[in-house]
Amino acid sequence: MIPLSFSFYFREFFPRIPVEHWIVMVLLSLFLSIFLYFRKKYTVYESVAIGLLSMTALFFFEAAIVIRLGNNNMLYSGIDLMTEYQKLLQRDKGDSYLFLFNLAVFVPFGFFLAEFMAEKELGVKPRIVYGTMVAFGFSLCIECLQLILKVGYFEVMDLVMNTTGAFAGIFFSIIGRMLFYKRSNAKNSCRKGEKH
Repeated sequence: MIPLSFSFYFREFFPRIPVEHWIVMVLLSLFLSIFLYFRKKYTVYESVAIGLLSMTALFFFEAAIVIRLGNNNMLYSGIDLMTEYQKLLQRDKGDSYLFLFNLAVFVPFGFFLAEFMAEKELGVKPRIVYGTMVAFGFSLCIECLQLILKVGYFEVMDLVMNTTGAFAGIFFSIIGRMLFYKRSNAKNSCRKGEKH
């Protein structure tokens, strides 16, 4: 069961996104996937991975920037270097949930990014390096936009936790693929043995 504090932070820091915005995000991602597939440059799986990746990116942009622009109560800005980390050290339970939330929301981003790179036949090391760099760059853009548009603080710990979450998603993708291919190779070798 998700702790109440965790769900509170979800509602508080990522205000409810209107249904029509969700529809637009899903349709844009779907259109992108279909467009890329019919361009014959990407496989079905690559196109779906890009579509899901774009949807997660749109969600972060919507929740961190767009919704806050329409809410006058959330117009504030500044640079926060380590306040969250200091509160975490003081064992502030609420900030611990926010910490975990910032980590968890970027896991799908890292996962879909790694899946796309894997389909492009990039090795494990490039997936980890490039994937982490892209996630860091995307998180940095969000933090900078929050500061420039005055819809939030530029928080260093958000940057660290978002990048860590994406790294975890990349790791899950790599481990999942290793287990899947190991299992499928074992099945194929068994079938070949039965034929002989």
